Amino acid sequence: MKKLYLLILLAILSGSLFTQNYSPYIPLMTSGTPITTGVRYPGAAGYSANDSAWVYVLGGLQDGNAITNTVYRYNVLADSWSTLTNFPDGNYWISAAAVMGNKLYSLGGTYTLALNECTPRVKIYNLATNTWSDGANMPYGRVFHSVTVYQDSLLYCAGGWGFPSGTVYNDVYLYNSNSNTWRPASSMPAPRCGGVLAAAGDTLVYVCGGPNWTNPAATNSVFRGVISQSDRSVITWDSSGAVYPAGVRNSIYGATWGNKGVIVSGGYQVSSVTNQCYVYSPGANTWTPQPTLLAPKTDHGAASVHIGNIWKFVSATGTSNRSANSNTVNILTDTMTGITGIVQTGNNIPDGFSIKQNYPNPFNPVTTINFSIASGNLNKVYTSLIVYDIMGRKVDDIFAGELGSGDYSLQWNAENKPSGTYFAKLVSGMYSNTIKMLLIK
Repeated sequence: MKKLYLLILLAILSGSLFTQNYSPYIPLMTSGTPITTGVRYPGAAGYSANDSAWVYVLGGLQDGNAITNTVYRYNVLADSWSTLTNFPDGNYWISAAAVMGNKLYSLGGTYTLALNECTPRVKIYNLATNTWSDGANMPYGRVFHSVTVYQDSLLYCAGGWGFPSGTVYNDVYLYNSNSNTWRPASSMPAPRCGGVLAAAGDTLVYVCGGPNWTNPAATNSVFRGVISQSDRSVITWDSSGAVYPAGVRNSIYGATWGNKGVIVSGGYQVSSVTNQCYVYSPGANTWTPQPTLLAPKTDHGAASVHIGNIWKFVSATGTSNRSANSNTVNILTDTMTGITGIVQTGNNIPDGFSIKQNYPNPFNPVTTINFSIASGNLNKVYTSLIVYDIMGRKVDDIFAGELGSGDYSLQWNAENKPSGTYFAKLVSGMYSNTIKMLLIK
């Protein structure tokens, strides 16, 4: 009997009796210090530099339908708010915002409660000198448009409601911060406003939004657009993205989410405000639920920042009922690595070591790798899974650590890798095997 107890104890300590999660991240939603004054429909953008991060909330509509020109800055590490110099050209709401380099951009919006007074303004705040300047106007005046930054000097602006004909558009325009110029890019498959535009690698993603605004409607559609590397204004769009699993949404907000794709949150579901939060991988064409916002929220400011591999998605202010503003701050924290998690998929002890062919294959940019470990005893075995390119150069250590007997699954995200042939080599104890993978972008 003592021997049996000893064996059970060893099994517990080794983890062989339990399903284990070796995920390098645990997504967690927490609250931050409330913003000084609650607003809805602000512009919002994140800025990461030198192991620090900030989120900017620009303008918006205060309670009592008062439009503001205040620019707030949230210090993510200090969990504190301050203000910057106000907009130099008046009060604006339903604008968009972005950070490129060390400059904060405020684009479009309206200065009155009449939405048809939307403007093409572009104001640039230099974060180093704390001064405002003018950028080249957008080709149109828009509200409910969405913007995203690509490769540090390019900005895409998609959709929205406004001039020249007071309708919703499928237009996409490209801004070059180096030349301070705009040019047209390939249009989205259909008109949209009030959705999320974000970049995931070389792919643009537009989530939800509606085909009109004066008679609000919402969709759960997802458009994906692959950016040409020879001409950044050429985008190959499709409308076959997996629909948003939480249903139709308008006034939904989100951001780029590291190598996992795009994160979206909250929004208005025709008649109710929601708190869901999901991450979308355009390569795998899959949605992954995240911890929900701490309360339903729409019309909020949202941005992502990162400090090393730690990413934070900050949802600030907004409204839970569309009649009064909230000053709350919700923060989703996650850790990004080359893998999107490794989990033990069962308690059965495999007959032997093995690595299965990845799927999908070819892939872009996420693929799943399954393998089995059979240690033959209660001890764990040091295991590594390394990816090499066709020249035999190591390009990613996607796992290294001790594993007990079991079947395992992980995903490798090759978002930042060029198209080509790769080899995943599994080494566990005396066992070694390699699979061939094809990345096509």
